[in-house]
Amino acid sequence: MSEAPGAPIGRSNVLTLARSRVPAGPDPDADPALRDRLRTLAARALEGMEAFIHDAAVHDCRVRLFTNSPHLGDFWRDAWPAEAEWRRAAGRAVPPEPALTVFAAIGVPGEPGVSYASAAHREVFLFNTSWYGDLRASAMSALDRLLAPEGIRLLHGAAGELDGKGFVMLYPKEVIHPTPIWGLMELAGARFLADGWMRVDAAGRVSAVEKSLYVRTSTVASYPDLAAGMRSAKFENVPDGPGERLAASDDARALVAPAALLGGERAATGPLAPAAAFDLRAGPGEPLEPAAVPPFSCPGHVLRPGAVPGHPREAARALARALGR
Repeated sequence: MSEAPGAPIGRSNVLTLARSRVPAGPDPDADPALRDRLRTLAARALEGMEAFIHDAAVHDCRVRLFTNSPHLGDFWRDAWPAEAEWRRAAGRAVPPEPALTVFAAIGVPGEPGVSYASAAHREVFLFNTSWYGDLRASAMSALDRLLAPEGIRLLHGAAGELDGKGFVMLYPKEVIHPTPIWGLMELAGARFLADGWMRVDAAGRVSAVEKSLYVRTSTVASYPDLAAGMRSAKFENVPDGPGERLAASDDARALVAPAALLGGERAATGPLAPAAAFDLRAGPGEPLEPAAVPPFSCPGHVLRPGAVPGHPREAARALARALGR
């Protein structure tokens, strides 16, 4: 089975068979027969079953999900603003037609776990995986490619303010954990904007797009104060067993509102104009060195958290020093 109930914790806990991104398939735009087959497979999987349909408002874009996975439908609904929420916050509606349509089907016989993206038809197909991290990344990566010609980017990282100075961090494909954002949030004068997917407009201003954080629960091993806020979260792949279950597995994730972890008074409001940008990289080298960080025109740095000795908080302190703290 692609998904099954896990041992109770928080509001829910689902175990998924897949726990990393499935391989990408061929480009459906280069093979019309392949696209027709994918649409047929998705339609058959969703037909006559309890399917979930939900539109997410990703700033001024409507992203529509069709899925027969209860877990993916549940996390998608809680992770993104609905149309009414976006209208209340922004004072405008999203267009009636979706900028991107995502079909996420499980239980498809004979199909491996695989993803496909059609730029020409603005569609994503995801088969036989219930891991929310894959749905999230597949959808946002495809939407980023569609928006890039307009000068708008959807990038994976974090953003906030320190002493009134905006900052942005870009994370590599294999995100470095725990990320420095949590160390920064321990400092007086720090405010949180985003950790995950962010929107960057043509002027380089950053806005949060997700209403809930999707974070590794093992972060509590370094930042135990976050555990209390996670207790009311929805969980994915938290194992059963004695001891601190949240820190027991790098596969476990929590879907939780930022205010539950940090408090509403710590939230920054976007759009934020960063005073400095940081490109996080794995591997050896200088811990922090000046470097351009596209697409931002502000001063930039490469930050290698693994090259900073000591506790993960030291990487946050290095970043804070670069911001003038």
